[in-house]
Amino acid sequence: AVRQDLLVKIDELHDALASSRRLWGEEKRSLSSSHAAKEQSLAAAHRMELSKQRANIVVLEDSIRNQQESLRSVEKENIVLTQRLTDADQTQKQLKEKVEQLTKEKDDL
Repeated sequence: AVRQDLLVKIDELHDALASSRRLWGEEKRSLSSSHAAKEQSLAAAHRMELSKQRANIVVLEDSIRNQQESLRSVEKENIVLTQRLTDADQTQKQLKEKVEQLTKEKDDL
């Protein structure tokens, strides 16, 4: 009877050990799954933040490009206006000289 009790007790301990191992395996899988889900969530958030930053960079680059084009247009217009001013100054100088010449000729008459 003692031997039978010992065999029953050993079987119960084996069952308890198997149950504990099964529960440990389930807990380990649950922890691993939870950790993997957190990692995936963090990776997704990181990818989203990178995407936003890239979009911001594109907007800034477009703005810089537009400002550079605008600056080039203003510089070209400035060159044209400077040339016109130079031409106008030259014409004014020629007209003054002509007026002086005509005034002198009139005075000589």
